[in-house]
Amino acid sequence: MSNELDLGKKSNYHRLYSEMYTGLKYFATKILNSEDEAEDIIQDVWLKVWDKKPVFENKHKLKAYLYQSVKNTALNQIRISNKRDKHHTQLLIDQIEDDISSKIIESEVYALINHTFSKLSEATKRVYVEKLNGKKYKEIAEDLDISVNTVKKHINNANHYMKDNLKHLLEFILLFC
Repeated sequence: MSNELDLGKKSNYHRLYSEMYTGLKYFATKILNSEDEAEDIIQDVWLKVWDKKPVFENKHKLKAYLYQSVKNTALNQIRISNKRDKHHTQLLIDQIEDDISSKIIESEVYALINHTFSKLSEATKRVYVEKLNGKKYKEIAEDLDISVNTVKKHINNANHYMKDNLKHLLEFILLFC
């Protein structure tokens, strides 16, 4: 074999690949902590060598080139993976913060509605709960032994009271949502 390595010949290429594969794989695995990723990087580096067919004076220069290429490719892969992980982590944090914010807002809205509802008279609350449960005015009147007009009056009073006392809630929701 002459001083220059002829990587254009398949036999030389395969022989050198086989000779150097184990050492390169061990090296890449130590950097990446993954044999699969190490194998992928080694294949990529060797494919670049095959495509470019650079000329090396000797096997030592080729080996130095391969180790440097594997190292650079592995470090680039780590950088890309870290960016992706960081981005993914940030998305999860944002989602959790949004969920927490939504739950806080939901809790505050519920508490405000509950507080406002608690200010209604007991009779109005009973009628209003029955209506919220889907009963018709006539059913409510029969169940509570009151007239349909009284049911309508309680519902109307409750609606006005809730609307008047919760109108600022819409501003709150629009501000935080």
